Amino acid sequence: DDSHMASISGRKNMVINGGMRINQRDSGSLTINSGSLQYPCDRFAARGVSSAGVFTIEKVTDSPAGFTNSLKATVTTADSSLTGTDSYRIVQHIEGNNSHYLNWGSSDNQTATLSFKVKSSLTGTFGGVVQNGDYNRFVPFTYTISSADTWEDKTVTIAGDTTGTYQTDTNLAIRLNWSLGTAQLGTAGTYTGSAKNGATGQTQVISTNGATWQVTGVQLELGSVATDFEHRSYGEELALCQRYYQILVDGGADKAIGVGFYWSSNEVDYTHRFVTDMRASPTLEQVIGTDYYRVSANGDSFNGFSGIQYGSTRSCNMYISAYVSGTAGFASDIRSRNAASFIAFTAEL
Repeated sequence: DDSHMASISGRKNMVINGGMRINQRDSGSLTINSGSLQYPCDRFAARGVSSAGVFTIEKVTDSPAGFTNSLKATVTTADSSLTGTDSYRIVQHIEGNNSHYLNWGSSDNQTATLSFKVKSSLTGTFGGVVQNGDYNRFVPFTYTISSADTWEDKTVTIAGDTTGTYQTDTNLAIRLNWSLGTAQLGTAGTYTGSAKNGATGQTQVISTNGATWQVTGVQLELGSVATDFEHRSYGEELALCQRYYQILVDGGADKAIGVGFYWSSNEVDYTHRFVTDMRASPTLEQVIGTDYYRVSANGDSFNGFSGIQYGSTRSCNMYISAYVSGTAGFASDIRSRNAASFIAFTAEL
């Protein structure tokens, strides 16, 4: 229909950074076992729900024609006894504003198509799952890798869900998961309210020490047909990523932070405007260390910002209430002064 064609002719890909080009954190190789999400590149994360198995995840240049990067997972400690809630996975979380037109959770639900390029040292049937943000609706999927260590194109058709809640605003609507191993297996193509993190019959990559798995060219679009990957400009893709994460200082001495002022004799305030509107009022990430930062005019060195306040999606007030002493009303530039200095804002889903 006309609405379907309008979506395809516009920005059709609900996945951000599907070509793995943007990597603001410059994370290097991350070690994943049990713990919170870690980001090897923007918008893609890895997680393990078990301490038995371990894999590394990193952005690499090995990629198929037309792409410059992929994500590569390598099993460094095998887990061959998956039980309970054990799960190892690569994920992307999709905001409701970017998937609302799927109308999932209603009788007007639309079919979506997930496509990607994958390469693995193993062959066979592999699995993943699409979940809603509330983590109470799950539909597993499978795909087949025929040749080891060879890039292959995969397409998965995802029928719309008739029930459940899928957010249509700034909240988490859809979780895309590629499983590297899990005990929570379900039937491919069948929706359920019981927690699933993979598909019955899938290859458990995490069970083979040294096994590798790579992905790039990820696209989720409206309709039952996979179309060519949407290559956005670098600047556009970066701005889309900065809605969820953006960096103010990334190492180095004498990197400008901004101009602040002494609110009082022992507090310095600085109002920061984000480079693009963020998804939500963000939280502050920073590396703190002795004299990592400086209020230059008064020679006040401080270890890190005390926090942020009066935050919104567009700006926030950063304040320092320790290690500073000056005259109320006096202004000064604020800088980094250590190679390890780091300040970022996160509004990840």
